[in-house]
Amino acid sequence: MRRVGPASRRGGLSEGERSLSPLPLARTTSDPCRNELPDRLLSTPVHRIDGAQSPLGGTTRLVRFQQSVGSIWLQAVRCVAIAVAMAVLVPTLQVGAASNDAASGTRVETTARIASVAGSGGFAKERPIKLLGRHTISRQHPLRVMFIGDSVMFVAELGIGAALDATGEVTVADRSIDGFGLSIDTIWRKSLPALVSEVHPDIIIGTWGWDDSCTADPQIQHQPCALEEPVAYKHELEQAVRLMLTPGNGVSGVIFAQYPLLGPVETDSPAVRQAQDSTRTAGQAAWQNIVRSLPSVFPGRVMYLPAGSSVLLHGRFSSWLPPTTDPHAPRSEWVRVRMVDNVHMCPAGVIRYAAALLADLTPLYHLAPAGSAWQSQPWRDDPRYRDPPESCPDNHPPA
Repeated sequence: MRRVGPASRRGGLSEGERSLSPLPLARTTSDPCRNELPDRLLSTPVHRIDGAQSPLGGTTRLVRFQQSVGSIWLQAVRCVAIAVAMAVLVPTLQVGAASNDAASGTRVETTARIASVAGSGGFAKERPIKLLGRHTISRQHPLRVMFIGDSVMFVAELGIGAALDATGEVTVADRSIDGFGLSIDTIWRKSLPALVSEVHPDIIIGTWGWDDSCTADPQIQHQPCALEEPVAYKHELEQAVRLMLTPGNGVSGVIFAQYPLLGPVETDSPAVRQAQDSTRTAGQAAWQNIVRSLPSVFPGRVMYLPAGSSVLLHGRFSSWLPPTTDPHAPRSEWVRVRMVDNVHMCPAGVIRYAAALLADLTPLYHLAPAGSAWQSQPWRDDPRYRDPPESCPDNHPPA
């Protein structure tokens, strides 16, 4: 896969590192800087590297965010490595049936032609983003895309990048990082422009969920979030978009991808679960509503793609989905699309999410057709889908 950018992982940051690198670096499986960069940060107990042996090693700690300043940005710059990735898909995209993956021992999505792509479309009322100073996209002059977001994007970008790369006409640089949000990264006014200057993207694609509600995080209540202060948060998000669209920086537009609907909070207390589920649902809806309004604020410069519905079952969260080739298949044949944390996506879910985005990007930028081989490439066996172990077990819903 062609990919541009330094390497990072789904990882927690040290106190100094977290405030300096809201959006770390594109990842490769063989990276000389791998052991220098932070490992995992999640809103639940976190696996964090304390040594250089394994991306799954280290101690478990509860980490929401870090406040101090450190050296990660300088490390990241030193670790910048040229590469590229992208993909697109054909009008009748191929995604589909489940099979067993000999390498990982888990069920994966394999190809099967279907007439439409779930989660694609839905932007007909928006003004498309036209590329500034660009006439055609080709292998010689590829579309440059930068990803930003939190761990959901970090997990998804592997499949999105693989699919885009299959077109041969896109390069990607991933700058997503666990725990990213404007309410968490207090230096985004400096870090976002710095990343744009480093990557020089045509298009920025982003999604994150850490700005939905600040209720559960007393440490960040001084920052506006979508649920508690929608007017203030929208104003702040618009500021961030304007920074990314600063005249002369080469960015043609910003695309917000719909954040996949989250499942129930994992807790032993029914009362706590009900309260947290209610806040989580309301906060996610508040963030989506604000993001969905931005294309009208920045017509022709911002778009919203509702790809999150690609991993829903009749509009509701589900850990498993039937094969795309057989929506009426027995539950024993359904494939797991979400991790056991009810937040992140498993490879089968990433394929569907990526397929939806790519189905939209293909006609928007007249990209060459992508085949289906990207769905079975080695990215599906990346360690992040096993962090922690058994995040994506090969099981099925109860009968």
